[in-house]
Amino acid sequence: MVEETFKEKRQSSSQHVLSLEDAKQVICYPEHYATPEECNRRIEELRREGVKHILSMGKTKIGRISVLGKGHAGIISAALLENGKVIAVKIRRFDSKRKSLEREAILQYLAALVNVAPTVYAFSRNFIMMEIIQGITLGEYLETKYCENNEHDIFLVTRSLIKKAFILDCIGIEHLELSNPRKQVMVQDYDPEKVFILDYESAKYTPRASNVTSIIGFIIGKGKKYFHLDIHDLENLIKLSKIYKKTLDISYRYIILNRFIDILNKYDRGSQISKHL
Repeated sequence: MVEETFKEKRQSSSQHVLSLEDAKQVICYPEHYATPEECNRRIEELRREGVKHILSMGKTKIGRISVLGKGHAGIISAALLENGKVIAVKIRRFDSKRKSLEREAILQYLAALVNVAPTVYAFSRNFIMMEIIQGITLGEYLETKYCENNEHDIFLVTRSLIKKAFILDCIGIEHLELSNPRKQVMVQDYDPEKVFILDYESAKYTPRASNVTSIIGFIIGKGKKYFHLDIHDLENLIKLSKIYKKTLDISYRYIILNRFIDILNKYDRGSQISKHL
């Protein structure tokens, strides 16, 4: 699907495909921090890993080039490999306080093994080459379904996200940026049961990982307009969150996880019943 989209774009305009030299403002961002020698070394590193072109794709602009994302530590760009595969590349900014992307890449690699994060193909101090996820952010998805009054899909995507957060807890990865997951989560192919958690820049390994409670915090806080919870259920979610965070027993946490889902599912069932009256 990604390859088909790329072929269509390539046919319509060659401006979407850039040589590595023509994409220096992305690869060496911000350029005034990089010497020509440092920039050339990065280009050669990408070339050795099989990257042939940078693709101008995405909603964020760096100069004239569109990219998939831009953060404090790096730029996410689409790229085309020598074998024709389209991937995403995270490029460490030259002004980043982080000296390496390797730790982030390892945590994402582990999360990808359990189908929570995009697959990591290769990484170094300066780059993470990974699977590109076609879809929209969780924030865009929730807002669209809220405007459509589609509580069922809101429940489905939330259930999927809570389950993925639980898997991260089980393998001991604390994401640390899921209290507002609107931009940190992608919904693949507009399917509420296909969610991926992105950006492990701030993540850490800890046996006390509690990503599920971060998602619950979003549900009862910044995202509460999507869920229409009453006082009783809010109190139950808060109480259960405290218990979940204190215990390290996976089986007990799993029971609490299902209780979270049951509370949210009550509203989904109500909306489905009303449609048939």
